[in-house]
Amino acid sequence: MTEYAGRWVTGDLFLDRAERWPDRVGIKTPDVELTYAAIAERAARVAGGL
Repeated sequence: MTEYAGRWVTGDLFLDRAERWPDRVGIKTPDVELTYAAIAERAARVAGGL
């Protein structure tokens, strides 16, 4: 197992995962599955509205 050397900030982790594995599921609930790319896209829309 390798140790993660990056920053441990949730937003940074999701962006890193979106770049590495955009099609992998990042969040799964009984009602919805979101890929890392979808999470990054939604976060960018929210940030753009601030």
